[in-house]
Amino acid sequence: MKIIHSYFTEGYYEWARLLLDSLRKSNGKKYKVILSSRNLDKSRQNQLLKLYNGDIEIRNKNLDYKALAKRAGIKLDRLMQFKSETEQVKINKDNWVWKLMISAEDRIREIREVANGLHEGDLMLNLDVDSYIRKRLDSWFDIIAENDFSSIIKYDKQIQRLGYIKKKAYVIICCIQGYNINEKSLKFLDRWMFYIDRVSPKYRPRGFGQITCYEAFLELKDELRWGIIPPNTYSLSGQGDCILWGANKGPKHENLARFRGDYGKA
Repeated sequence: MKIIHSYFTEGYYEWARLLLDSLRKSNGKKYKVILSSRNLDKSRQNQLLKLYNGDIEIRNKNLDYKALAKRAGIKLDRLMQFKSETEQVKINKDNWVWKLMISAEDRIREIREVANGLHEGDLMLNLDVDSYIRKRLDSWFDIIAENDFSSIIKYDKQIQRLGYIKKKAYVIICCIQGYNINEKSLKFLDRWMFYIDRVSPKYRPRGFGQITCYEAFLELKDELRWGIIPPNTYSLSGQGDCILWGANKGPKHENLARFRGDYGKA
């Protein structure tokens, strides 16, 4: 089975709509979709189910914001401000702690949970929810099928250019992740979570999710087959004629409007 998976908090609801719209338009309903949402009410869950109207499953859980604020060592209203800024505008030096607990922890734990519930040989493509799919995904699934873990991997690029790894946070760019479900890929997720869990949110550096991904990669580098998503097939700044646009740069609300505009022209 081929699965598209994404994780999002309720503030990204409109992005989830675009993800489903663009997936359906570019690839039909050939893939099973699993959406892991947080604090999403039933009404909006039902709207997403109707929007795709195919093999889709929504797994919603409710975050305890008070507990998260306590873990982060900040007041609840401050945490909620960080949440809103992250969802609507962008990450900055102040609100980073929210992302470190959500994208760099809860999301990875959820990916592991979903992966552990699949069957050996299933292929899962995890995408950031603020993604716009413009073309068919067949070539990416071919890469996923031939490897254990696939992503935007720049290990060789840094080694060739510098002779060593200078920026650990930029070895693997985790907005696109592919899992060939088997013992090795599940082991990789276990090790990734090990490196995440050993550091308290208060002490996590910027880029923590990708740094810990690199640490797991380094430990298992010789055990797994690593697939590289070709650079010409995606744009993380949302431009060009490629398979996927990501909203990694610029304000989220502006990117959403721009991506929607392009979607309407296609």
